[in-house]
Amino acid sequence: MNRIADQKIGPIAAARAMRSRHGLVFLDSASQGNARISLLAAEPDLVVSGTDWDQLEQELARRKMAGCPDGAAIGCVAFDGTFHFGFYDRPHVFLPGSGRWKNPPKEYDFFPEDARTALDFRSRVERTDFLAMVVAAQEYIASGDIYQVCLPQTSRGPGDFSSGSANAPRHHIPLSSISRSSASPPPPRNAFCA
Repeated sequence: MNRIADQKIGPIAAARAMRSRHGLVFLDSASQGNARISLLAAEPDLVVSGTDWDQLEQELARRKMAGCPDGAAIGCVAFDGTFHFGFYDRPHVFLPGSGRWKNPPKEYDFFPEDARTALDFRSRVERTDFLAMVVAAQEYIASGDIYQVCLPQTSRGPGDFSSGSANAPRHHIPLSSISRSSASPPPPRNAFCA
């Protein structure tokens, strides 16, 4: 095993190395300079899911009282109000401005570059259908019914992309790199939650 702290290992290589660990999360900001951070965590000590917001708030309050300054609750909330959060006591934080880790991951397995899965994605929405959605949105905007819209553009690709799959982070990392290098502005926050 190699020690990440002993080498100049960035967050993408560390995320690749941690890809098989349960509950892997990789949060990455697109901010420039010292404001940018990357956060990696795996193997949460607790997972809270459901619709009981009191349970989630009680756990957050309990941890705040216990003095967990370096901990994190990372997850998501669905449109129907259900949530899924993992609680991580010691996430690994990378500060790109200094090229240093705060609480670096202890060990990693080598992940060869050529083992990456090729990006062969196809849109789930046909071009004509997407353009029809754009025209409909423009009509709603012109009539004053809406002022903003987010049109879905999902893709499908080879393999299993479910959150528990080892393939999921293999695809997230190259897609994240593409979004940062594209002509359009990168997303302000980027996350992978297994």
